[in-house]
Amino acid sequence: KEKFNADGTYQKLKARLVAAGNMQAQVEQVDVSAPTAAVTTLFTIAAIAAANAHTVISVDITGAYLNADIDEHLPMVLDKTTSRILVGMKPDLKKFLGLRGSIRVRLLKALYGLKQSAKLWYHTLSRHLIRIGFQVNQQDTCLFWKGSVEHRVYVVVYVDDLLITGTTKSDLDDLV
Repeated sequence: KEKFNADGTYQKLKARLVAAGNMQAQVEQVDVSAPTAAVTTLFTIAAIAAANAHTVISVDITGAYLNADIDEHLPMVLDKTTSRILVGMKPDLKKFLGLRGSIRVRLLKALYGLKQSAKLWYHTLSRHLIRIGFQVNQQDTCLFWKGSVEHRVYVVVYVDDLLITGTTKSDLDDLV
């Protein structure tokens, strides 16, 4: 996509790399599904917040999947056009061109389009929440909570959206 300055002059070319999940190799016995909060969990947390006049924040994590760590070896073959553009930008990459004119790369972060992106994002987010002191609910692994009765914070994960509520606004400000 071409980007232009306010005066109409050309600024830069912008692109987004997306994986073609339908082209991914089939790996048997690999679960690529991500947990999603149950509707009853969302309603319960909303009811608790309403009954106690708690602040509720809804957060959409922009570029969530792009922040998901990949813990496994996950190769990707770039198409010829992308490979040619990369070689044009960095000629020393020419040595990585394969017989068909494509470059094979190892992904370190997830991309939109990967079958396992949602699951990788959930694991990255849940590890972070646990690291900062949240506990996972045993009945719904998309519900995280932290704190005492006086200062409780709840985080409900629904794909790349979060519903956050807590006893005091300052408790939420510390998180967000």
